[in-house]
Amino acid sequence: MTISGENQQTAIVPQDASVAFQALSGAFKAIGDAGSQELVPQSLLLQAMALLGAVGGVIFDRRAGVRAKPVDGVVPERLMADARAWEGLAGDPRSYDGPGEPWVALHFPLRQGEEVAIIMQFPVGQVPSQERLSALSLMASHAQARSMYLAATQQMEVAKLEAKSAHEQQVEMALRLYDLYEEAQNQAITDGLTGLATHDFFQQRLAQEVRESFRYNRPLTFMIFDLDHFKNINDTYGHQAGDLVLKGAAALLQEKVRASDLVARYGGEEFAVILPHTTEDDGYALAERLRKDLEAMEWPVSSERNIRVTASIGLASRGENDGSSKDLIKRADVALYAAKNGGRNRVMRAAGPAVEAVSAIGSVRQGSQEMFYGLARAFSAAIEARIPMMAGHSEATGEFARRMGAAMGLAEDKQEALYIAGLLHDVGMMGVPESVIFKPTSLDDTDWGKMKDHPAAGVGILARFSTFSGLLEAVLYHHERYDGKGYPEGLKGNGIPMGARILAICDSYDAMIRGDYAYGVGIAPGAARAEVERCSGSQFDPELVKLFLGVLSETAPVEA
Repeated sequence: MTISGENQQTAIVPQDASVAFQALSGAFKAIGDAGSQELVPQSLLLQAMALLGAVGGVIFDRRAGVRAKPVDGVVPERLMADARAWEGLAGDPRSYDGPGEPWVALHFPLRQGEEVAIIMQFPVGQVPSQERLSALSLMASHAQARSMYLAATQQMEVAKLEAKSAHEQQVEMALRLYDLYEEAQNQAITDGLTGLATHDFFQQRLAQEVRESFRYNRPLTFMIFDLDHFKNINDTYGHQAGDLVLKGAAALLQEKVRASDLVARYGGEEFAVILPHTTEDDGYALAERLRKDLEAMEWPVSSERNIRVTASIGLASRGENDGSSKDLIKRADVALYAAKNGGRNRVMRAAGPAVEAVSAIGSVRQGSQEMFYGLARAFSAAIEARIPMMAGHSEATGEFARRMGAAMGLAEDKQEALYIAGLLHDVGMMGVPESVIFKPTSLDDTDWGKMKDHPAAGVGILARFSTFSGLLEAVLYHHERYDGKGYPEGLKGNGIPMGARILAICDSYDAMIRGDYAYGVGIAPGAARAEVERCSGSQFDPELVKLFLGVLSETAPVEA
């Protein structure tokens, strides 16, 4: 009999990475939907068995006995014996792959003071690999957090009858636990009616974008999008008609902007749009398209009547005199006021005689780290499961990026962010057809077009998780070139986000030295180093190339 923490059997998680990701996401949602502590173990067991392909299973603790079992109610005696044997042994998932039906065991604290063991049986020869069993650990952590949250919620209800200080302490604890859930985080930053970002989240993001714009001397444009005569819609046709118009306008804005932009519910009938890496001219062109598209739309407010709506838009780009996001908002607000006074249904820049006239009279307006790392590594594992020749590439890219951050003197949280961005930079490859990935001959223009879509596809996946919001630009732009000949947007020089410029070097170097990857047969580190140096100033940021070569010299000898 062999019991170990490693396993060489073939994994039974679906090999298609997108299917695996959807299955894992569905399992997390099902566990998170458990409405009581009693339902959490059963949900965990059923989801784990379905995801990993187990044929039997039980969750057991010595004090309370069986906590969960299959729906048919059959729990083989051997499985119960295994559960009792493993109860009390904490750690990573363990597997038995000797004669007979193999099984996997994991012991963990379901909640404070309650430790359980989950045992699952598998068909002969089909125990999941230890790498695949990382999903089981993530699910167990998720179930533990859900159970703890439900317990905290119950305690919070009891605490309402106690002193105010005790009540506030329970509320704080419940809120901290609730923040562990991605769904709750999304709800906290999402407007309930329109599905856009909330005003608070918008303020935080704009302040961050203004700081980054100053730091890296890159353009930033901001617009306030205000629906004209919206009060008349509510007064004439009712609030349901008003809500219909708000949701339709929000959907239009969200559809027309880039993944790296942010659309938010600014307040009432106003929306805010943040456009990083966008000049005022480009922002004005987009605002005009949005205005015309909205004007062409119709909304059925009754069985006999459709209405049309227009918008006035105030536009401002970050200037040298904008000391903060409030300054940028104020200038866009002044431009909006000028658009309203100018007859509505128009775009007005924060410059020119009309705005200067308004300016003269003024204007008034103003997770947990463990689960974060686990989710990032699950994405990375999913990519490598679909594309075996990429095994180790994301990890290596992230490690190189982390070392560059350390060499730059960045704070530890920034270094860790670069590492996670490296893990996730190729997540969009899950959406590239296998016919392109594994094509034995050179890619044609159509194939390259599909391949070049992977950065945007990656952002589309990661944007669903607020945890990764700060990494989206690095993922989206890591194939941009310093000379402006890259993709997806042809950004140039310092206009490319710093994180993306760092990943570009780390990604290319590891790809060159890795056999059977992008270059067919890997080349020697010394040759790859020379290629990186040769592309300094064309493909890569020359200052970052010097930094990277220094990192290489400190970490490993250069081979010829």
